[in-house]
Order: sequence, then C-alpha cells, then structure tokens
Amino acid sequence: MKQCCIWNYIILLFLNFLSFEFLFSQNVVYPPEWKELFSDSGWVIVREEERIKVYEKPISISPVPSIRVELSTSVSLNALLNVAWTVDQYPETLPSAYTEKAGFHHRNSAQYQQGWQIIDIPFLSPRLYQFDHIRRPSRIDWISAQFNRPTDFPEQLIIPPVNFGSWEVMESEGESKLIYRVCTDPGGIVPAWIMKIASRKYIPHMLLELEEAALHEIEK
Repeated sequence: MKQCCIWNYIILLFLNFLSFEFLFSQNVVYPPEWKELFSDSGWVIVREEERIKVYEKPISISPVPSIRVELSTSVSLNALLNVAWTVDQYPETLPSAYTEKAGFHHRNSAQYQQGWQIIDIPFLSPRLYQFDHIRRPSRIDWISAQFNRPTDFPEQLIIPPVNFGSWEVMESEGESKLIYRVCTDPGGIVPAWIMKIASRKYIPHMLLELEEAALHEIEK
C-alpha cells in the first residue's frame, strides 16, 4: 500500500512537470497576485449553507473583493473539470453566469486553449472576457488574455482590465470539494449591490449548475 502511494505521488509530480513545461512553451504568464488569490489567509466567510461556503478578501489589483466559493459534492474530479473545460457550452451549462455567447479562439491540446465569453448581467453593459485556459491534473486556471475578436461582436463591449481565477477539485474519502476562485475588476461603473448579489447568489448557483451538468454527462 505504501509503495503504491509513493508511485502515485511520483506520477503526479511528473504530470505537474509536464504541465509546467507545456505552459512555458505557450508563454502563459501568471499575474503576481496569483499567489495571493491562492493563499488561505485573509478570507472572510460571508455566506454558509449546507454544502456551500462563500468567502471574500481584498486583493490590491482590483477595487472589488476576490471571491472563493466551495461546494461539497459526490461528483468525481474529472466529471466536474470536464464541464468547466467546455467553454463553448457555458450558456447552457452555467446559466447563472449570464453568458450570452462563448467559444474558443484557439485550441491546440488537452491542456491549453484560449476561450472567450460575453457576459450580459442585468443593469450592466455587456462584457467580453478573453482568457488563456490551462488544465492541470486537479485544476483549471484562466488568465486574462487579448486576441482578435470576431467581427460580429458588438462594438460596445467592455473588456475587464483584471480577470484571473480557477476551478479546483480536491478529493478525500470518496467526496469532492469544488473550489472556485476569482479576482476580477469588471471595469466601467458597477453598483456595489450588484457585486454583492453576484458573489453571494449567482456564483454559488453557478457551482450547483456545474455539478448538475457533470451528473447529466455521467448519466448519458
């Protein structure tokens, strides 16, 4: 049993090494504040229910608090991450995100792709999010990127100046914990009450929708 665990650890280290080598070749640059988003310190819980916890903390790069949402679930790691990886399906799988359209700018492997989504929240101007999408063994990261937009995109789209985060799944004793982290500055004028609703209502619902979509794929 001990030897099996050692081999599993070696395989995980090897996979992580391959991920870093691949990302280096793609010139993906993580923001300096990435470590702060992943640090366990500074988070304040703002909502707690049976399976969901919502945390916030300030990060200097953004005028709005960063968000971490945790969902306890029985759905497997791969099933959850497969839904998060399929950006073009977000309008159907994650309706609480108010994604009007979504798709890919570039896809060249099972570990890296460039995605985009147009988010149109009520009372706000629509926003265009473009990002590098990086898949690791237990996590999917996204980092804001800029590339040529399709000609049929609306001209009045706001491009958020800050946007990075991740979907992570931690497994333990047959259960999973889905963790969503995001640091974003949506740009433009955003009323504080809308940001509060987004962090404490829409984003937790989005995690439940991802869980439901993952279960649906398993049952197919």
